[in-house]
Order: sequence, then structure tokens, then C-alpha cells
Amino acid sequence: MDISGQAPLPKTEKKRSKNECNIRPYVLDDIPFLCAGAKKYIPELPNYKNITISERRLDYLLRHNHGSASHFQCWVLVDNVTNELVGAGAGYCVPGMVTFDLVANDTFLFVHPEWRSMRNVVMLMTAYKQWAMARGAKMIMATQTGGYRVGAMNEIMRRQGYVEAGFQWMLRLDDAYLNRA
Repeated sequence: MDISGQAPLPKTEKKRSKNECNIRPYVLDDIPFLCAGAKKYIPELPNYKNITISERRLDYLLRHNHGSASHFQCWVLVDNVTNELVGAGAGYCVPGMVTFDLVANDTFLFVHPEWRSMRNVVMLMTAYKQWAMARGAKMIMATQTGGYRVGAMNEIMRRQGYVEAGFQWMLRLDDAYLNRA
């Protein structure tokens, strides 16, 4: 009891901010997290519908490109308090198909839903963009990530300096297409 004769109120823990994160380049021990996250979140993207994500292929990509930041890099989003991995982003920067100019493209970007915030996504996007610029990329591409409203994501992209570059069309060779009348 306190001096008023009342029972003390229970102490409430301060609610943690989802922005208590930093990023760092991935290490080999992060690969299981990266494979599991990519396998879970990439199929949620409309352009990867009906595509099977191979953890074996992704594991190979991450292991064989680790330490080769001249053409591939991956960053992990880390909870500052628990050191838990809560998101990641990766990209590659290579000569284009018809040029020797370097072109960068993202491989994946995901953040666990409970950690999604503008700050966390922008940190991962900025690391990718700065890395590609440091490599001398003439063009840096980024695809729409899942988990955000299209308008909000478009605004993030514009603030990062990206411009819309047309539309992506694809032909899904699924049963519906192959069996059409």
C-alpha cells in the first residue's frame, strides 16, 4: 500500500517501438533466417504467384555470394534489444544484358509484419541504393514490395528518388491459361 492506503498500481512496461532496429550486412549464420523469410514472404507478391521458392537455391546464392559485395549484397534488419533478425533486403549489381554499364536490381526485401514501419523499410532501401551507387550502377531498379498499401509504397519510392518506368506484363503459364478454350 502507498501512503494513501491504496494498493499501488501495477507497473506497466514501456511499449517498445518497432523502430528500435538497425541494419548490418548478412553473415553466414543469417542464411536460415533469410531462406525462411524469403520462402514465406516472396510468394505473397503478385508477380511471384504460383512460383516455388527454392530454399536450396537461395541458400546456394547466399553462401556463394557472401563476401562478394562487388556484385551481390544482403542486409539484415536487427532488433536492437534482442538482437533478433526481423527483416532483410538483398540486391545485385551486374552489367546489363546489352551493355557493360552496371545495372542494380533488388532480389528481395521483407520485414516481419510486426516490425514494418516506414523507417525500417527505408533503411533497407537506402542501404541497397547507396551500395549500388557506390558500385557505379547507371540504373537502380526496385520492385513493389508486399505488406504495404500501393499509394504509400509509391510515395516511399518517389522520396527515394525512383520514378515509375512503365508497367510489367507477364504471361502466367498456369492451367487456366494452358486449358483456355
